[in-house]
Amino acid sequence: MYLRDQFWVRFCTRCIALIGRLIHNLGVNYHQYADDTQLYTKLEVPVSASLATLQQCVTALHVWFSRNGLLLNPDKSEVMYIGTRQRLRISELTETVTVAGSTTTTTDKLKVLV
Repeated sequence: MYLRDQFWVRFCTRCIALIGRLIHNLGVNYHQYADDTQLYTKLEVPVSASLATLQQCVTALHVWFSRNGLLLNPDKSEVMYIGTRQRLRISELTETVTVAGSTTTTTDKLKVLV
């Protein structure tokens, strides 16, 4: 492995660890694979409080990425609600979520990386 490649591996490993710590400190669950990060949380009543926590996390990540010369790509961001039909029907869920200044519409299918 070239010295430059070793630098990038160490740099990326450190970034992934720092991103994970930031997310964890904000009380949000996450899954990371390579340069992809999935955020998830249990929606509590009122739903708006849980969504606000997720939004704060995304905003903090956007700021951290910007300060470290990285980008959060809102075009690749997806939002999905999971629950029983009855629960989803009675919940006050928004159809759009703002990610890094861009509006993202919710979906019913996601690609999960493992």
